[in-house]
Amino acid sequence: MFSGAIAAVEGEARVGDEADVFSSSGRWLGRGLIHPDAALRVRIYTRSQGQALDEAFFLARIDQAAQLRGTLFQGRTDTDAYRLLFSEADGLSGLVIDRYADCLSVQVDSKALLRISAPC
Repeated sequence: MFSGAIAAVEGEARVGDEADVFSSSGRWLGRGLIHPDAALRVRIYTRSQGQALDEAFFLARIDQAAQLRGTLFQGRTDTDAYRLLFSEADGLSGLVIDRYADCLSVQVDSKALLRISAPC
């Protein structure tokens, strides 16, 4: 959500905090990570009420993307380089992971994601 679409922020908002987003009528719309100083203020990651944006959530999204790309590239011999995870297309706005043979390149385009960590 862009900053101009947000009427108010309740409480202290630190970069990377979870934020619930509500419509002007009070209806819950989704949950994301907030960056109070960015033009793209909240990146929404789930529309399932009660879904925590925890390590398990992010690992599941990464695993889903990896399984999809594994299916698409299974048996191919013409390349061993491809986009493993593609930001909004895989439900993780601000994160891109490319695979080059046995190496991964991770691009984080959202400062809010820097507070998320998982074991390698």
